[in-house]
Amino acid sequence: EIIENIDFVFVPKECWNYLVDKYKTVDSSTEIERKVIEVGEFSTQLKIDLSGLKLDLIHNDVTVKKILSKGDTVEYVTSLMKKEFNVQDDECRVWVKKMSNNYSLLKNESDTLSKLNITDSNALVLEAKQKDGSWSDKYSSSARILTTFERNSHSAFSNHNLNKEPTDSSVSTRSSMLSRSVNGGLVGLSNLGNTCFMNSALQCLSNVKPLTEFFISNKYESEINEKNPIGNRGELARAYGDLMKQIWFGTSPSVAPRHFKSVLGHCAPQFSGYLQQDSQELMAFLLDGLHEDLNRISNKPYINQEDHPENIADSVAAEISWTNHKKRNDSIITDLFHGQYRSRLECPDCMKVSKIFDPFMYLSVSLPRKEEKIKEVDLILLNPTRRRTRYKVMVPRDGIAGDILKAMEFHTALKTENMLLCEVSQTIIESTIDKKQKLRDIKDGRYWMCVFERKPVIPVIWVYSAYKGYTSYLKYFGDPFIIQLSSPGSMAYKDFENEVFLKMSRYADVDGAQRRNEEESESDPVFRIRVVNQFGVEISHELCNPDGSLNLAISKKEKSTDCDSALIPLL
Repeated sequence: EIIENIDFVFVPKECWNYLVDKYKTVDSSTEIERKVIEVGEFSTQLKIDLSGLKLDLIHNDVTVKKILSKGDTVEYVTSLMKKEFNVQDDECRVWVKKMSNNYSLLKNESDTLSKLNITDSNALVLEAKQKDGSWSDKYSSSARILTTFERNSHSAFSNHNLNKEPTDSSVSTRSSMLSRSVNGGLVGLSNLGNTCFMNSALQCLSNVKPLTEFFISNKYESEINEKNPIGNRGELARAYGDLMKQIWFGTSPSVAPRHFKSVLGHCAPQFSGYLQQDSQELMAFLLDGLHEDLNRISNKPYINQEDHPENIADSVAAEISWTNHKKRNDSIITDLFHGQYRSRLECPDCMKVSKIFDPFMYLSVSLPRKEEKIKEVDLILLNPTRRRTRYKVMVPRDGIAGDILKAMEFHTALKTENMLLCEVSQTIIESTIDKKQKLRDIKDGRYWMCVFERKPVIPVIWVYSAYKGYTSYLKYFGDPFIIQLSSPGSMAYKDFENEVFLKMSRYADVDGAQRRNEEESESDPVFRIRVVNQFGVEISHELCNPDGSLNLAISKKEKSTDCDSALIPLL
């Protein structure tokens, strides 16, 4: 399972060629190339075809497996197959092999596999002319059957003929040829306005094959129970049946389910209008509504539910309960969706045991929670020539801050003891993060999370860069960084200033600033260092005096990563 921008990143071909030419570390045989394709019928957008299509290519009963892009054209596929099977004939044609050995000819060479709705379940067959120059009828005979079926289905189920009674032959043909429908049910449902909850439920039920066959074959018409007092007089079942016919036998790539939405709102006012609703609630109502519209029981008898004693076998008790349930509920929905719970109850006083089998129509299950999450972390190295680098690391959802350091250790080869994890607000260090702090206590999006490379044990001095504008307020810029001195006891101010200049070189012209500092008078230098407390207020400290040596240890808490004060080189 690979994730874009974590395990890989897409770059244009020109950029890729530049990187290969510059670093010369990539073997051309290891290149992974993916095409950009257009998706959408009316409003198209560009999309990278990551996985492609895993198709069987067939010629003269020889099959090879290939991964093709959805953006490949029929012309390209034809030339590829001719080369793969070493076919020299100029005139060749390609057929799509669908389920149940039905074939459809690809005529337009400029069409893409995406536009033709080619899926992994299809196969492509290359046909060459026979020796006498004619085409074989091996594929065209079944294609004509498919074409005839398509034409009949289009006329029988066009929008203005949906309610007409089809012939017996067409009913049996549609029932047995569901898999050979015009588009295999690959039809979108238009969003009428916050109706995505309804569309998703309808698409799920549309792909329940036994249920869809029951509706598109018109078998449901003979089972509609218009006298059921808790039903919808068959309106919901008829609207659902009409919609399934549009999906499976329509000619449009998408359908606007307005009629179904209107009937749904009439049967269940809570789904009228265009407010967001819960998809599971819609599906539960729809299944129950279809069940009552198609219930084969006209007069429901009263059934007294009784507990089953412990000595009765589960299979016997379940059969008794199911028989009683079917006396009141008997429909295609019962056949496909209903089941039974088994519950056992034992009295703690008298030790009597009873068991009950309760019917259910659907099971509510919780979505599995991802055990990991992605954290964005910036790395700032001690080497001033290396710029800040952003990483996306995968860490346990219920982990600790130390897990981020372990992940960074894997990506950067830095040891965890050489890393300091902090929260950064723009250019200021807000706080350091203890390794044992729980990740759920660190709020996402409040601050940037940064890892600073550091030398272990040696105290850390934070350094920020700032300048004074027209007002007396400081304006910070650049990345914060740290300075660690192994012997901070006695050091010339000039040496410390040079150390700060060196660290600032990752984002500032320090050579020019340093030169101007030397040229300016000592009373008004371009660059100077001052010390502020945790609130940004300047405090008196010997660092402010460039004369003599400095004792940097007094501005630090011993053996701590937190500072009493921060150094600010002021430009």
